[in-house]
Amino acid sequence: MKSVLNIITKSIKEPRFALQSVSLNRRQIGLVILVMNVLLTLTAMFHVAPMAQDLATDVAGASTHLPAFSQTLDGQLEIADGDKPLYYQSDSFQLVLDDTLEKQEDGTIPIQPEQRDQISQDTFLSLFLFKNVAYVGSGDNLTEIPLAVDFFTTPNNLSQLLNFYVNHPLRILIPIFFSLFFASLISYLLEMALLTLFSGAFVLNMMQLPFGSRFKLVVIASVLPIILIELIGFFLAMPFSSYLWIMLLTFLNIQRMFIDQSRFLNKLFENSQFSNREEFIQRFREELRKLEREKKEEEKKNQENDYDQHHDNNEHNHDDDHTDSK
Repeated sequence: MKSVLNIITKSIKEPRFALQSVSLNRRQIGLVILVMNVLLTLTAMFHVAPMAQDLATDVAGASTHLPAFSQTLDGQLEIADGDKPLYYQSDSFQLVLDDTLEKQEDGTIPIQPEQRDQISQDTFLSLFLFKNVAYVGSGDNLTEIPLAVDFFTTPNNLSQLLNFYVNHPLRILIPIFFSLFFASLISYLLEMALLTLFSGAFVLNMMQLPFGSRFKLVVIASVLPIILIELIGFFLAMPFSSYLWIMLLTFLNIQRMFIDQSRFLNKLFENSQFSNREEFIQRFREELRKLEREKKEEEKKNQENDYDQHHDNNEHNHDDDHTDSK
């Protein structure tokens, strides 16, 4: 990870250093992808958590207005004598509990005009408990709840459900976090793949690189735009629309890298003793390949040394165990 941070920090001042990302291995690139998506998810959670808290407060508020009710033997809702049906409304949640409304055999539910006037068609989340059927939905999109008899048998059971988020927030927030993370990961990988494909068409120097190297470069090029956009996202409500900006700024960052690289090569050529630019570029590429080979050989040598050291340690531990056993 140290080499990744080194490339990113150097590329802030001199974008051409980001081109070194093609030498990173899959593990390092995977770690960058993981960190970036955690950042994207945290920004989304920063916006989602307050909305979830407001909704949970509205839902829990309904529990203080529940009438006494029970389920009859045949599974029908029955409000206690002396209590009235409940038509609860808040900013984001409504609860209707009325045993005078009943689903007929033809699927219709006869309803009086005064009852209809008390039901909102625009509430974000609604729960309807009628005599023999229950619905949950958003706006006018409702879904019948199967086996509602098992969920809403008493006011106590219904109250526990309405207060579930307030009493157990992590059981809701953790699944939300992972859902947002996987959605973010899929969107991010698709964006990086698209940028990898199209960058070759718009940035000519990218055509010389294989797909894997281009993908590494695009991932590293996206780091600074993501950090910038997500920092802004903490103050502006743009957790989901930010992906378009990430693609645009990443593409512009790639162009900056190659422009800075071209300027660097031009300066080297002007200060060199070569009279032919093509000869200079060819020699420069050869030096790069030489450095790359030396780096791979050094990494291989380090791996072999680590293996030998690990093997020697194991043998030493084995000898110590053998001595102790004697």
